[in-house]
Amino acid sequence: APFDGSVTVLTRDAAMADAMATGLFVLGPDDGLALAQRVDGLDAVYATREGMRSSLSAQRLSGPSE
Repeated sequence: APFDGSVTVLTRDAAMADAMATGLFVLGPDDGLALAQRVDGLDAVYATREGMRSSLSAQRLSGPSE
């Protein structure tokens, strides 16, 4: 079945984020997260019917430690 959720891409470059969001959406969560983990400086968050999936580490999700 085609992916029917959403994907958010986090990177420093807006044009890269826009292009990667389109590509990662087409790939879907499994292949898209595998690609996102191979691209330096890029993270992706997928919202699916089953919940959230992300390439972010738990440390990055919680922010800097004090």
